[in-house]
Amino acid sequence: MPFLNRSGIKIHYEIFGRGTPFIFLHGLGGDLSQPIEHFKAKDGIKLVLIELRGNGETPLGNPEDLSFDCMAEDVKALCDYLNFESFYIGGISMGAAVSMNFALKYQQFIKGLILIRIAWLDGPMGKNICELYKRVAEYINIPDGREIFIECDEYKKLLKEAPATAASFAGYFDNPVSKKTHEKFEILPESRPVDSLDLLKKIEIPTLIIATKMDPLHPYEYGMICAEKIPHAGFFEAVSKSVDREYHIEQVKNEIDRFISSVEKTNKNQ
Repeated sequence: MPFLNRSGIKIHYEIFGRGTPFIFLHGLGGDLSQPIEHFKAKDGIKLVLIELRGNGETPLGNPEDLSFDCMAEDVKALCDYLNFESFYIGGISMGAAVSMNFALKYQQFIKGLILIRIAWLDGPMGKNICELYKRVAEYINIPDGREIFIECDEYKKLLKEAPATAASFAGYFDNPVSKKTHEKFEILPESRPVDSLDLLKKIEIPTLIIATKMDPLHPYEYGMICAEKIPHAGFFEAVSKSVDREYHIEQVKNEIDRFISSVEKTNKNQ
């Protein structure tokens, strides 16, 4: 199991395949299994997966160090360690936020940017979502915490609006890693990956944005805003996971494949 030691934190990563690297980042509370599920193996692409701080096999470290800036620098440190000079980067939810932050600093290394179900823009998550995450952090390590959580009004409302999103919140209570790293659920929802939406205009690399409706955690309009701000962004609306989870995943796989193929073809013809 490979690790990169950065500032005393052992960051877990895995690499599959050969070719141009594609760094694909998971969401809050996730691990390597999430991006693997959303990627269709492709010849000529090396899939690089990183478990971000406080997720999977990567420890949280000092909670005061946890930020989108810090996680983006963890990714850069791994790129330097592996001698990556040109690569694709993208992520789901939190992974998309880290990728945006990274792109604003290091787009000269990026062939293409992939942002799936954006959950942050230039400020904290929505008030109700932040409240849900605070309740997760508060209840996750107490007896009957899950039962208390699913009885709160915010969770019941989410369950009606977006069952798949509600299920992901309830799932945190069954995750031993989330129990050990509960501080991340208080810190990151209140954070922001970019200081200003106008900064997104500086991202001049090919970008794919995938958004869905019926998902308060990942507002559809966030995807639309990013598509409008980023000059060379393409936008795709996928079916909501609450409607058809398997079809959603298949759509994401196909769009990533189409996007990378298009960028590779364009670069080849230049």
